Amino acid sequence: DYVYGLSSVQAALQAQKRSLDKLYIQKTIDRSRISGILDACQNQKIYISRVDKGKLNNMSSNKPHQGVVLDGSPRETIQLKAMSGVDKNGEYQGIVPQKESIRFKMTTSLNRQPLWIVLDEVQDPQNLGSILRTAYYFGVDGVLLCSKNSASLTPAVSKVSSGAMELMDVYATRNLVKFLQASSEEGWHIMGAAVSETSAINLNNTKIDKPTMLVLGNEGVGLRYNVKRCCDQFVSIPGIDHHNKNNNDELIDSLNVGVAAGVL
Repeated sequence: DYVYGLSSVQAALQAQKRSLDKLYIQKTIDRSRISGILDACQNQKIYISRVDKGKLNNMSSNKPHQGVVLDGSPRETIQLKAMSGVDKNGEYQGIVPQKESIRFKMTTSLNRQPLWIVLDEVQDPQNLGSILRTAYYFGVDGVLLCSKNSASLTPAVSKVSSGAMELMDVYATRNLVKFLQASSEEGWHIMGAAVSETSAINLNNTKIDKPTMLVLGNEGVGLRYNVKRCCDQFVSIPGIDHHNKNNNDELIDSLNVGVAAGVL
């Protein structure tokens, strides 16, 4: 993968979750702008190559690279089957297929319950990057994707996330319905974000008083039917009531999933 952009490159060097090979920098770049990146490469013995802007444009598929591109191995999701219950110390385990379980501990104060964001076939890299950035900023305990029909952890997602994708582990499951069902049996509260559910609770009236998974749906169809059936509760984001103003309320009846994740 060619990781591009100052924030993503800096984060990839800091996190060291990739095998990193070479840094490409634009010949005309002000080296004082990338002193931290250059120092990190020297410390990690990563070769630095000065190249023309055109080469960087090709590497980044003509996306904004800010004069730096880092060549590294792809980021992969980590597979999970289910989540265990949470003990009194805020510790729990992710069940991994045919491997030792992964131990998790609350990333922030024990005054709150663990919160994971679960994405049901979110396919737009822009949305995934936005959600990862939001999740990292607010200290969400984890993000889980569907293994199929979901956006991958690409350099484009990393750029949109401002490097958050490089700093956090992202998980996936091959069967989201079974994952949610098994986690629910372990005491996790499954909360779905849905517009059309009449039982949906207004966001302003929602409390998280137990380990919770917030499930966000696909850009086009929202949550799939079988995923909805796994939800213990639905939550909605209140908007302005246009019903008495015009007949266009059905045209824009929900938020973009990336924006919704930030609000929720």
